[in-house]
Amino acid sequence: MIRAFARWRPSISVAIPLLLGLFLVLVGVGSLWAESRRQMREFEEATVREFSSELSRLSLQVIRHLDAPSSDLPTELARLSSHPDVTSIAVLNAAGEVLLANRQSWAGQSLTRFDPQLRIEQLLPALMGLQTTLDWSADRQHLTMMRAFRLSQGNQQLRGIERGLVYLTLDLGPSRALRLERIWQERLPELAGFSLALLMLGMLLQHLVARPLRQLGAATARWGQGQLSARAEETGSREIADLARACNDMAQTLERARADLEANREQLSTILYSTGDALLATDTLSRITLLNPVAEALTGWTEQEARGRTVEEVFRIEQAETGLPAVIPVRQVLDEGVVVGLANHTVLVARHGKRTHIADSAAPVRRGDGSLVGVVIVFRDVDEAYRLEQALADSEFRYRALADAGASLLATADTQGNLQWFNRCWLEFTGQSERQAVTSPWQQRIHPDDLGALMLAWRELIEQRQALRLQLRMNRHDGIWRWVWLEARPWFGREGQLLGHLVHGLDITEQREVNRQLEGQIDELQRWHQVTLEREQRVIELKREINALSRAHRQPVPYPEADIGAPQEDRR
Repeated sequence: MIRAFARWRPSISVAIPLLLGLFLVLVGVGSLWAESRRQMREFEEATVREFSSELSRLSLQVIRHLDAPSSDLPTELARLSSHPDVTSIAVLNAAGEVLLANRQSWAGQSLTRFDPQLRIEQLLPALMGLQTTLDWSADRQHLTMMRAFRLSQGNQQLRGIERGLVYLTLDLGPSRALRLERIWQERLPELAGFSLALLMLGMLLQHLVARPLRQLGAATARWGQGQLSARAEETGSREIADLARACNDMAQTLERARADLEANREQLSTILYSTGDALLATDTLSRITLLNPVAEALTGWTEQEARGRTVEEVFRIEQAETGLPAVIPVRQVLDEGVVVGLANHTVLVARHGKRTHIADSAAPVRRGDGSLVGVVIVFRDVDEAYRLEQALADSEFRYRALADAGASLLATADTQGNLQWFNRCWLEFTGQSERQAVTSPWQQRIHPDDLGALMLAWRELIEQRQALRLQLRMNRHDGIWRWVWLEARPWFGREGQLLGHLVHGLDITEQREVNRQLEGQIDELQRWHQVTLEREQRVIELKREINALSRAHRQPVPYPEADIGAPQEDRR
């Protein structure tokens, strides 16, 4: 049944009134249900108010009747019991025994005898309060109401009763049913009006929508067969007439589009054959269908000669280093439907043997529906770029060999001072690989006593772009602290932008030791020189004393004054 319903294709003149009818039925039923609930709620509230007032008045009459018996209370009970909704009414003591009731047989009996579902415990909440207690049934068809009364002190001693209850039960089922029936009767004219409106709507849809749409469908079928001269009748509602008019305009536009398509095809062909890159297209069997002039020049084949040949025959490519045939990615593109590029260092061997370095990619060619119809290979001559790349690689090799040839420790740092590249001497000094040198903190190799000065100078290098020069101790791979002369300078680009920092280090441990020894020898020579000078001065003094003694004894002086200088007193 479900499959049959799924295959059911009603006309719009049936479907719309049917759906609208279902909607109106749902709305009507919902409205009716809401109205019923509202009126039932109002009916219940009115019933509770009415009988709460009756119970309040009746409890006062019970108190007066027990104080001074009269016929008013039985009369009132009879009046209430005549109400169509009232099923029973009784006056109970605290033990649940009937004092008065609308049924004489109940007097003096326990109420639980006539109402088996009632328990004495259910009377306690009502006895303890002075408000009317309500107890609805689960279907809200029956209502039990109880109101407590309390006798005066004198009546309690006289009657032996302190408290009691006025007990009332109502059956609201007939009244509720009557109200529901009245609601349905009030809504019948609305339902009849809805049915008539739906019938008129169906007729209107048949005239304004269904018939014009069938005519438009017949016209579109003829257009689908290529009969673009056919015209649809512009009848029906304004929207459908406008749609038919638009379809007629579309049929006329299609004819013009054919001519435009041919012109665009010619323009696209011109673009393909005029582009600066070489283009080669194949079908799904890897047979060439297009070869533009640039591709003709690189391959040595004309398009007419290459058309229909396999791509391997016309597009011969080899690996530049080995000379082995390279894989043409046409088959991979056909199998996977993705764009594929050639491997690096690929050489195209032309028909006449010329070898050209090329860069290319192959992409699938698809129809509008996504189906694969072939592959297009776009390639270009990169001989000059390859030559420049090789020259750059050779230059980098030379500079790296130059950096590794000396005994200096060389490294480069980024603009934030993080070391990024190291020469061979640096790596041999630290005993690390280049990866380890980059990832491990270089500060760990600086002696703790020298680290503070280095970090301060390094900060000035980064912030103020000032050169760094200092001697410090670095830990060699064997754990020995070596003295290193370290110099770092900013590294600028052509336009003056900071590219990083160049770091140069030189192990000066042996030089410092030699300098220390030389300084010791110089100190020793200076000490001996001073001793020699002092001894010579003492000899001169002795010679002067001998000359002085000789003069005192009037003898010739043995030492010429020119050699020893004049005595101190003579100079004065």
